[in-house]
Amino acid sequence: MNSLLRGRLFSTSIGRMCYKYHARPLHPSIVPGQPEKNPSLPLPLLMSQPFLAMNPTVASEVALPSVLAANQTILDTIHGAGLPWWATIVVATITLRTSMTLPIAIYQQRSMSKMIELAPMVQSWAETLKVSVARESRELGYEKYAQELNKQYRKKVNYLYAHHGCARWKVFLLPWVQLPLFASMSLTLRHMSGLPLPWWGQLTEGPIQGLDSGGLSWFVDLTIPDPTWVFPVLIGAGNLLNVELVKLVS
Repeated sequence: MNSLLRGRLFSTSIGRMCYKYHARPLHPSIVPGQPEKNPSLPLPLLMSQPFLAMNPTVASEVALPSVLAANQTILDTIHGAGLPWWATIVVATITLRTSMTLPIAIYQQRSMSKMIELAPMVQSWAETLKVSVARESRELGYEKYAQELNKQYRKKVNYLYAHHGCARWKVFLLPWVQLPLFASMSLTLRHMSGLPLPWWGQLTEGPIQGLDSGGLSWFVDLTIPDPTWVFPVLIGAGNLLNVELVKLVS
């Protein structure tokens, strides 16, 4: 009896294993003779270098992110006008900064100028609020008085800035546009150079045609870093000069 029961249990287990590994229906993404794609994997893992190394067909099927594709279209359009690649990058940089970041920078400077003009009025309101809040919260203690004063002061300042069209958030508008623009263009050039992208991995087999010989002078190959470190030093010095000039103006 025990041997018969063991035999039935063994045959049942074998049957379940056979159904699980051999008789189950194929996933819609599984095609016989082709690598299996797992749609449940998250994008960062799907685009990681180890996964792409084990699944080389996936890299060619992954679309370039829309923002980077738009940037590459802009660069290809400028290059198609007959400019070499080094001039294409320079013209694209000037065009994007002139059309996007320059108007925002001018708008931000105007907002800061209005804030400076409103500083005497803000200071006057601060003195007025000190007296009025002190009368209203005379019996509440110093902590309650300080909390109420800060609350009414922030409310009044925000109202004054908004009424004169120089809300505080406008002062921080430029970095929120400039940083994504810089990052997206940097990633686009990295992709066009045939290098892997963070989170997406390797999306091309090599650099764009002509980019490895589209430079001039000592930087003929635009797909490799500057071996002389001239450009990194110039960029750092330019940023430092910009910061110092802003301090002198302010």
